[in-house]
Amino acid sequence: MPRPNRPDNGRTTYSAATYPGDGRSMSNPPARLTAEAVDEVFPRGVVRPPAGAIPPGIKHRPTREFINGVGLPGEIRGRAAVIHEPADGGWQPLPDLWEEIREHDWTWTMPEHPEDWFYIGNIFGLGLLVIDGESGQVRFIPESEAGLFLLHKSVESLAYYMYAIERDGQKYSEAYAASIDKDPNDPRDKEGVFMEGGRALSAELYAFDPTPFVNDADEPWEDNGEGPWAWMIREISEGAWAE
Repeated sequence: MPRPNRPDNGRTTYSAATYPGDGRSMSNPPARLTAEAVDEVFPRGVVRPPAGAIPPGIKHRPTREFINGVGLPGEIRGRAAVIHEPADGGWQPLPDLWEEIREHDWTWTMPEHPEDWFYIGNIFGLGLLVIDGESGQVRFIPESEAGLFLLHKSVESLAYYMYAIERDGQKYSEAYAASIDKDPNDPRDKEGVFMEGGRALSAELYAFDPTPFVNDADEPWEDNGEGPWAWMIREISEGAWAE
């Protein structure tokens, strides 16, 4: 699987890799997201607030520019992951969220300067997404646990994960898998198509940002403590997202 290399200019690049199981080359890392790409996949639901609506506590300039310029997907299918609008207090400072939730016996260890951390969304049934306003990193608070774990190196990474999962929905569909299953010239069956889709998605996401993966992109759902995105990849690989 691709491992990051750091050339002299300090930028992270990725070596050539192969999607597990299907032999397709990934000699080039995924391109950076653009507003046009996000709008195409999410035509009715992009969180792209004006600069003045982004909380001033989000001080990391590249993060502010990405949110205002490219934007974050509002949600992926089935509301498996949701990003709130920041207007009208939609992005709560972490201390406010803590006060609200601790009544339900759910607390976590606060970081330094928690007033500059903001709750921006959810991964359904698993936990909360939080931005560190100083670094732009995205943290994850698992439901009913006390951790505050690094999930994404940037908001762009979070957006890319949501974008890639939603973009390839047709490849997870029952109709697509059935068409290949019935093709006498294609040896794959439906189960193989779904598994291939999960593996290809896993490899692409890992190449963009390996941070959410417990180990590497090869069958990430087999790990204990697999992380919040792995359950989606597992469901895709099992055909649970087929429509």
